[in-house]
Amino acid sequence: MALGLGGLVVWVAALVAGVVILFATASPVRFNGASKWDEDRLFGSGTDKVALIKIQGEIVPGEGGGGGVLGRGSLGSDDYVSQLRQALEDDDVQSVVIRLDTPGGSVVASDDVYRMVRLLRSRGKHVVASMGDVAASGGYYIASACDAIIANRATITGSIGVIAMFLNLEGTAKKIGAKPVVIKSGPHKDIGSPFRELTAEERAILQKLIDEAYLQFLNAVADGRGMPVDQVRRIADGRVLSGAQAKDAHLVDDFGDVRDAYLKARDLAGITRARFVEYVPPGIGLGSLLGGKVRLGDEIRSAVREAGADLTGLPTRPGLEYLWVQ
Repeated sequence: MALGLGGLVVWVAALVAGVVILFATASPVRFNGASKWDEDRLFGSGTDKVALIKIQGEIVPGEGGGGGVLGRGSLGSDDYVSQLRQALEDDDVQSVVIRLDTPGGSVVASDDVYRMVRLLRSRGKHVVASMGDVAASGGYYIASACDAIIANRATITGSIGVIAMFLNLEGTAKKIGAKPVVIKSGPHKDIGSPFRELTAEERAILQKLIDEAYLQFLNAVADGRGMPVDQVRRIADGRVLSGAQAKDAHLVDDFGDVRDAYLKARDLAGITRARFVEYVPPGIGLGSLLGGKVRLGDEIRSAVREAGADLTGLPTRPGLEYLWVQ
């Protein structure tokens, strides 16, 4: 028999309540220490653990909104660092697998995660990078700090380089009769302004910043992969590589999926069995069920799309990027 409107509302409410109760009563285990992350056991058994940390989407500074159903939404570099720190402080975690599916992102955010990976290794924890569809630029920068890198033959990786992009709306402003009034303390205070062209001197200033960050990337890869800087430089012109090409260039160690990365991490730790656990935000909360926070960059992109423009791939914040722009 068909449900009336009132009956349908009651049925939907009961279903939602049931889902909430189900996940509340089957919540992941809580790490016995000062931490913000719960653990989901993926497979395996034993006291020892291999922790999975997923870096997905553009690597941005700060904390993510924890959006999406059950709070498994986009995260920021502070979240990744926090997860790595939890793995560092948990004596049962012998190794970490970092699953990368990212085009890269902020230079500083990528470096924060990179340095935390280095800290784990210095404390005797093993870290294996597992590359998904894309692990480019800042994603590869992080991978270079790991003990081993496992990719798919078709993974898009590489893109070793730095980029800074600025939107120039000078022509548009003139068409609509808008003229910015700028009062500044020095000639370069509004460097990168969207309302005027960069001067030659300003381009030189920005290029120097780019060159410094590029050298930092080169040295990180050379150090992590045990390669001379000049050898890295030959393939570090911003080009993307397939997983197969990256292996030929000694940027990747082997082919496989995330399970192969788990086995590699387990072998490096010298253990025969281990629980494979993923760090997840604690609880679900109404905000998570409704989608959580929205990043300012997402709001900007939304407004631009509504205005009929396409700025795909253009960062919505100023700064240097280890980013593959698609």
